[in-house]
Amino acid sequence: KGEFELLESLPTRKERKALFYRFWTLKESFMKATREGMALSTKSFEIDFKEYEHCYRYPYLKVQPKEWSDKFYYREFKPENVAISICANEDLSNRNCKFTYVEL
Repeated sequence: KGEFELLESLPTRKERKALFYRFWTLKESFMKATREGMALSTKSFEIDFKEYEHCYRYPYLKVQPKEWSDKFYYREFKPENVAISICANEDLSNRNCKFTYVEL
């Protein structure tokens, strides 16, 4: 509910679309971090953002499934028009991350 309300509060379609995809990658990364994947309902947890200078930054789990009591941390990247979100049960904010594109 909170995620939907946040999306609906944005004034433009472009802003809503950008935030929707952020939610998508953040939720997916948490589902992978728990190793439950698609078996974990997206309604069982809620993501919110700590606001910083009127921008939605610093995602965190506002509502967390009871079976996952560990603290989880998010880190987001946007290399070359691609959105990447990582969720882990350790703080990744001071880690260097490099991305390599692989042709399939």
